[in-house]
Amino acid sequence: MSAEKLQISMRNSTFAALCAGILISLALAGCATSSKSTTPVDVRSGSVVSKNLRIAYNFDQEKKPPFFHSGNAVEIGISSMSGNADQAIAPGQKPVIMNWVVFNGPQQIRNEFDFTFYELAWRHREKLDNQFGMEISIGGGSTEVNMKSSSAMQIASQQFIGSGARVEYGLHYFLSTTSSFQARAKIYWAPVFLGPGIHGIRMIELVYAKSFYDSFSLRAGLSRWQVSGYNDDSFWDVQNIYRPSKSDIELDFFGPTISLSLEF
Repeated sequence: MSAEKLQISMRNSTFAALCAGILISLALAGCATSSKSTTPVDVRSGSVVSKNLRIAYNFDQEKKPPFFHSGNAVEIGISSMSGNADQAIAPGQKPVIMNWVVFNGPQQIRNEFDFTFYELAWRHREKLDNQFGMEISIGGGSTEVNMKSSSAMQIASQQFIGSGARVEYGLHYFLSTTSSFQARAKIYWAPVFLGPGIHGIRMIELVYAKSFYDSFSLRAGLSRWQVSGYNDDSFWDVQNIYRPSKSDIELDFFGPTISLSLEF
């Protein structure tokens, strides 16, 4: 390898490592806690399965190795997850309020969620050397969370939706011409001033990918998602007590991830 190519490779590797470090740090950072007069609906689970589908159309047909489509592409994706967790409300703690139903302490509530994330992005992939590749994608996302909270005497449900910007960065470590280890970090953001809805998502995943054909591959591994929902509708409850806001939602879940990817 010439000195010039070596310098370019080193610069690319340094840039890739820097981007990965920044996004992974942000992805692992905790979601901001609420300072309102209510307790957030808090779901923390270590057994949520993430199911994903990705479809990409490549403008550049160069493939090194065959399953790694370098260059530029338009990519759409769908991710779906469901989970649940218990949440304890201590005596004197601020209440959990969902859809005008007030859960006062002390009691334990069961929180269940269905989470779907749709995304459309421009993606660029580049081979750094014979062992590593990188990708970055920038675009928009739309998300939907259906929440249900229940206790022995009460039950409430509410839907949170949102649309915003997303960015994702990934690194590929090639094991062979048809397999690799992949690490990705994703960040989604929607401004709070647009109103109640999902305003923040952080995701990090580590997977093993296997290609069966040039346009078909499976990925399996582990992922962690953090989802923040904003809910700021003031109201008067059934006892004619003024409630300044409903509860935000904070989802933090970890577990297996499986993904099907199609490239054209």
